[in-house]
Amino acid sequence: GLRVFRRHFSSQSIEHVTMEPENGNGWYDATTGTLHVIGATQSLYSAAEHILHLVKASKFALNKLDFVTGYTVGYGQKEHQSFPNYVALAALYGDGRPVRLVLDRWQHFQFALKRHPFETDMAIAVDAEGRFQTFTCDMIGDGGGVMNFSPSVGTVAVTAAQSVYYFPKSDLKAEVWPSIGVTAGSMRGYGTLQSMTATEMLVDEIAAEIGMDPIALRRLNVIGTGMKNTQGAVPSGQMRIDEILALAEQDPLWTGRAAKKAEYEAAHPGMLYGVGFGSVQKDFGTGAEAAIVQLE
Repeated sequence: GLRVFRRHFSSQSIEHVTMEPENGNGWYDATTGTLHVIGATQSLYSAAEHILHLVKASKFALNKLDFVTGYTVGYGQKEHQSFPNYVALAALYGDGRPVRLVLDRWQHFQFALKRHPFETDMAIAVDAEGRFQTFTCDMIGDGGGVMNFSPSVGTVAVTAAQSVYYFPKSDLKAEVWPSIGVTAGSMRGYGTLQSMTATEMLVDEIAAEIGMDPIALRRLNVIGTGMKNTQGAVPSGQMRIDEILALAEQDPLWTGRAAKKAEYEAAHPGMLYGVGFGSVQKDFGTGAEAAIVQLE
């Protein structure tokens, strides 16, 4: 009674699009030899090491680093280019004046890393009731001419491929190879956009093929508290994804989509109307990092 749905997915090399400006403040207190830095970074300890390296090579004595930061996303572009720059300016001025740096967006586009292209072969075996039984995913990424975070991006991509679903059996593989292409590295989404998008599209196709509501199919197969993920680990905490799916299932935008489609297309000849749905869960960083800041 099993049906196997197998598809091939391709994703391209793309540029960053930074919607928010990069900024930070740094000032050096010559009387105490203290460098004050306020900024947001994803790699807290790495950034601190870079700061110490920069100031050590300058003419200023450094007795203390006062580094105030919150854990935030760096996603390759801002993290690798901008943060050390305003720290360097703070050390350069060295007279207590706050330094604020806003880099031109085109400088970001010129120097930033690109998103890894992936070729992905994915298959899901479904039983007669619509329950997922097996999941296979084979991802091959293009890292470009210089290795950046390719091994990590490939690992995070394939471990996220299961999206929000429980699979009793799975076989997942990821490879990232060098090429003559532009260098790819860490970028917001960090490989998971390429894998989870493919999974969600495949699940939608399965729903259409077996004649089942896409959200109902997801609720039937959603991972629950205490279930193991594809790596054999049980996620900590309460898994509440089904509650979100239940709410979405009753939303007027979803329940009335067929009538809205007919109404819109009748009133707009040559135009098409549709409502899609996707549900994923995302780690942060490499998936092996701890939260530093707590907000209450």
